[in-house]
Amino acid sequence: MTGNQNYISENIRLINKQIEVLEGIVEQIKLLDMGLSELLDMINTFAENCCEGCALVQDYKLVWVNRAAITMSGYESDEIIGKDIADFVVPALRDKMLARMKMTLAGDRLTFPQEWQILRADRTKLYVNVFAYRVKYMGKSAVLVFFYDMSDQKKMIDDLKMRAEMLDAVSDCVFLMEMSGKIVYVNEALCELCQYTRDELLKMHILDITAPELRKRFDIRMRQYSVHKEARYTSAALRRDGVRIPVEVRGRIIKSGARERLLAIARPLRTDAEPDIEAVRFDKNNKIRP
Repeated sequence: MTGNQNYISENIRLINKQIEVLEGIVEQIKLLDMGLSELLDMINTFAENCCEGCALVQDYKLVWVNRAAITMSGYESDEIIGKDIADFVVPALRDKMLARMKMTLAGDRLTFPQEWQILRADRTKLYVNVFAYRVKYMGKSAVLVFFYDMSDQKKMIDDLKMRAEMLDAVSDCVFLMEMSGKIVYVNEALCELCQYTRDELLKMHILDITAPELRKRFDIRMRQYSVHKEARYTSAALRRDGVRIPVEVRGRIIKSGARERLLAIARPLRTDAEPDIEAVRFDKNNKIRP
């Protein structure tokens, strides 16, 4: 075999080897493409079927939304794409929302969700918590928004605030505590009776505001609650300045999820120095004397 033939044979061998390498690369690319395609399908399936709303906003217009977002908005799928994002926010918050979008596009990231009021197709309001992230779409900056409906939670929170205000308005002392005695709620009347702030009381144990000579009864009372689920007895509250105030306590066990807690009402007992009705004197003409 001549030198020329050897050179050609060697080149053919090298070319065949390179072809094998290229075929291997092509095969890897096919597998990678298949993997990416499957991953994209999974992401799309997740986005379409998750309960949270998901939307892609570019140039302040919606370019993609998932099924949950369509359901929450009340629009049809062909109505929502291309709409200005400001159309979905109550008028009073539109400037704030546009400013928030600009900040997100500039790279600002939220570490916690923001609460927004959005307008549905029928113009009813929906309270949502929103997360937003800057992303790239078709080579341009965009904002990927995730949000979930919290209208029921908002109503529950408002109801709880209203009930708390109602409890603050009553004259009886109301408190909630763990079965260990740790105080978890007090109304304004108990704060006034014991002369502590609400924050101070929420860091305290019930025995901290109980007369020392009555503290040994705590275990007995808790066993009584465990058996009967409710109890009624007299006690003495200990004020900040050390004054003891006789009280009548009525309490019962309530359930918060799987946890039992004690809800109680304490009413100060009136003494002889505090008559129920002030004495009123009349003269001979049935007029009240001064």
